Amino acid sequence: MFDFLKKWKKKDPESAAASGAQGATPESTDASGGRSTPATAKAIEINPKSADAWYKRGIAFQGKKSLESALESYQQATSLNPLYESAWLNMGVVLRRLKRIPDALEAYDRVLAMNPQSAVAWFNRGFAFSQMDRFREALESYDKALKINPQYLEAWLNRGVVLRKSNRLIEALSCYDKALKIHPRHPDAWYNKGVVLLKMGQKRESKNALQKAAALDPKIAEQLKQKGLY
Repeated sequence: MFDFLKKWKKKDPESAAASGAQGATPESTDASGGRSTPATAKAIEINPKSADAWYKRGIAFQGKKSLESALESYQQATSLNPLYESAWLNMGVVLRRLKRIPDALEAYDRVLAMNPQSAVAWFNRGFAFSQMDRFREALESYDKALKINPQYLEAWLNRGVVLRKSNRLIEALSCYDKALKIHPRHPDAWYNKGVVLLKMGQKRESKNALQKAAALDPKIAEQLKQKGLY
């Protein structure tokens, strides 16, 4: 039924080095963009036992998508400081991107052992489980994140995706409605709501939701136009 619709890409798990511009829902990429590599290299040269310097090096390489170098840096940081929560969290993100999902889960569990109230770690854990199609564990992790932070937009969106894949459509629809209460103009929330409504046979409501998504996102609009749906 959904061949004509793009598959929604779940929000990328979040790095601890994020800017925090969205409150408890930081951006998924770090703020450095890789520009700090010379400075961090100098800092490590001066003090090779500085966990912070290795962590910043990891952020820089992660921003440049040099994942193996980022991983090495975070491993050094956590070796020097086993309680470095942010380094463990970012290591998990990098490991997941390297398709080493069981190792990523171990990293997130290290964070949660130190800080059970880390909504970001629970979110990342849920994302990793969803990639393994382990939907029960994914939902449990998203629920933990949302209990800590009920305004966690990405957690509501990803929870909805898992519920839709589990054919729990009414619950999925509720997740997107919760997301839209937080961000009424979020195109992914409108798009996903439209997909679920279509699967439920509510064609008119689905069209309205998809049109709202298209009005907010030119890429969605172009795709729907190609199918004569917008």
